[in-house]
Parts: sequence; structure tokens; C-alpha cells
Amino acid sequence: MAKLVKQALSQCPKTKVLLGGYSQGAMVVHNAAQTLTADQITAAVLFGDPLKAQSVGQVSGDKVKEFCHLGDPVCLNGANAMAHITYGTDAAAAGKFLIEAAGGSTSS
Repeated sequence: MAKLVKQALSQCPKTKVLLGGYSQGAMVVHNAAQTLTADQITAAVLFGDPLKAQSVGQVSGDKVKEFCHLGDPVCLNGANAMAHITYGTDAAAAGKFLIEAAGGSTSS
């Protein structure tokens, strides 16, 4: 992921990079962010993140949106495994967060 971000930024330096990941994909975002600078990542959204307690590289906390449902054993030490597969309900909120972080408008 970090390699692809760096490649995109080398080809289009003004690109706004928005990262997202679900469960193990959220771990990929954390790993990639460790080798990227804060100015290379515009924002990130993470769903059911096993590394929820850790920062996303150098990205400011207000540029990261975490979704962790009540009872999810992966990100919240809960006991409801079904909670980990319900993040589709957060897609609109995640999209809105990313659009606004990138400087776009979400009004219709």
C-alpha cells in the first residue's frame, strides 16, 4: 500500500490520498502509514481495527475515523462475533468523512 501511495504521489504530487481498511485491511493501513509522512495521507477510515489503540502513523487524530461496533471482539474485546460483520452500515458516514477531509462538499 505504501509503495502504491508513493508511486501515485510521484506521478501526481497534488493527489489527496485517502486510506481505508476493514479488520486485517485496517492493519495494512497502519503498516503503510508507518512508512509514509503525515503530509502524504489526507485521511483514513478504519473498520473493526485490531490495532485501534495505536495511532495511524503520523496522521493527526482528527484525520482518522474509527468504526468499532459494540461487542466486536476484534476491536473492542467484546463477545459478539456478528458485530464484526456489520460495518456496511457505516459506509455513508465513512464516505462523508473522507470527502470532507479531502476538502469536498457533501451537501446535495
